[in-house]
Amino acid sequence: MRLKKSRAYFRKWYKANKERMRAKRRLRDWARYHYPVPQVCQVRGCKKMGERHHPDYRKKKLIQWICKSHHEKMHHGKKYKLRKLK
Repeated sequence: MRLKKSRAYFRKWYKANKERMRAKRRLRDWARYHYPVPQVCQVRGCKKMGERHHPDYRKKKLIQWICKSHHEKMHHGKKYKLRKLK
């Protein structure tokens, strides 16, 4: 019963937000095409492999590579000085 309600809710939400979902998919595909291989974390002194980070969601194509631990801290308000990508 509960599963049917959640599916119905999702279908209704998806119909109302189709364009939003298409835009998210296009951006995700763009990022995978232009940045297919992860790079080293851009935080100075860190040598771990990074994951994609968007510092400003209005500038969707601006991507930074930040390791998982620094990424979580950035989303909680911590600021870091970053190296430039090569």
